[in-house]
Amino acid sequence: MVITPAEFNDLQAGMMVAYQNMKGKRIVHQLVRKRGKKWIAQGLNNQVMDEEWVIADNFLGVVYAVFNSRSLDN
Repeated sequence: MVITPAEFNDLQAGMMVAYQNMKGKRIVHQLVRKRGKKWIAQGLNNQVMDEEWVIADNFLGVVYAVFNSRSLDN
């Protein structure tokens, strides 16, 4: 996965972003909606939205590309 820097103010709903949660774990989820200066995100296979907000201070970047190293023959 390639994460690239981006301006927090340029984020839009539907973008895949990386952020660091309060436990220090890096999370990559899709932005759902904005409230003021913070975003709520949700994993693609998750039934519920994230409990933590994506804010400028925990935002790491946007997903630029995803690579899979497994062979299609397996």
